[in-house]
Amino acid sequence: MGFIKAQGFSPTKNLLLLKATQLNILMLIKEVETIKSIKPLTPQQQRIDTLKQQVKRDQEAIKAERQRQQVAKAQQQLQKARALRP
Repeated sequence: MGFIKAQGFSPTKNLLLLKATQLNILMLIKEVETIKSIKPLTPQQQRIDTLKQQVKRDQEAIKAERQRQQVAKAQQQLQKARALRP
């Protein structure tokens, strides 16, 4: 018993590791099955998908620009406040 503890053996830890490994194998099998079922997009579907992706990128760019402007405005306010202090 002392030898098993010295090596860090834990029945629950090993059981959890075994279950995680089995889960990973099952996930990989499921991922392979779903990959097989994906059909190629038609040119019209590709265009729609591309436009949707472009909209998402543009939305992220707008969000980043608004955040940048807010930071710049806050920095200007801080500079004004520091300038007014004697």
